[in-house]
Amino acid sequence: MGAIVEPFNFEYNITELKESIFPINASQAYNKNGSLLDEDSGKLMAYYKRALLRGKDIQGDEYMNAESELFKFRNYMESVFRKYDFISTPTMAVPAFECGNPPAEVDGVRQDPEPSPSYGDEILHIKMPGVYYPVYCNL
Repeated sequence: MGAIVEPFNFEYNITELKESIFPINASQAYNKNGSLLDEDSGKLMAYYKRALLRGKDIQGDEYMNAESELFKFRNYMESVFRKYDFISTPTMAVPAFECGNPPAEVDGVRQDPEPSPSYGDEILHIKMPGVYYPVYCNL
């Protein structure tokens, strides 16, 4: 097909990026689903409940700082796609356990109950034309 395959050095720490734009995700989640905290918060996944509670307290300056970081990332990704036509990378692992019920330990190693960092949310937030195949659980 004439494609050239070469390694790509992604210059962002995805965990730091996720943390810096988290106020956007949390405030949007609270704006849409904040009423779930009053209805039956015991049925919420722990990480989502924490996100809603955090989103409830987001102030304007914190939100704007997150927007600024998102625009920096968007500009970076635009520069990447001036060089590359296509980038292929896994965006999330598919768990070998029931969705919403992760094991506390795997092979004797304690697991973090938070979802693993992935490029998925960040790529969706930059709103650039492209292809993204999300993988979701059937609940």
